[in-house]
Amino acid sequence: MTILQGINFTTDSALLPIVVESDAQSVINLINGSTPVSTDIGLVIWDIKDCVSNLPRTSFTFVPRAVNVVAHSLSKFGLTIADDCFSMKSYPPCIERFVRDDHLV
Repeated sequence: MTILQGINFTTDSALLPIVVESDAQSVINLINGSTPVSTDIGLVIWDIKDCVSNLPRTSFTFVPRAVNVVAHSLSKFGLTIADDCFSMKSYPPCIERFVRDDHLV
């Protein structure tokens, strides 16, 4: 469901292309696959595929959590806030160290 919300946000904000990296390998496999899924998650997978069907260069990739520390930290941070928020000028304190370290590379 989080992937679908992210896609809706990025398309509404015209932040394209969409690149989704997730440590949920089974979900990424379902999104990239062609076999219909007959469970509740299948409906979400169908919605995701429908949302990106006309978008250019959309990708869904499995990335191990150990490699994607910033995304994992942001996900955990997102669980602690009550309202949606978005900023192009700042970032949450929980990833400050990762952003600083990334600039040193």
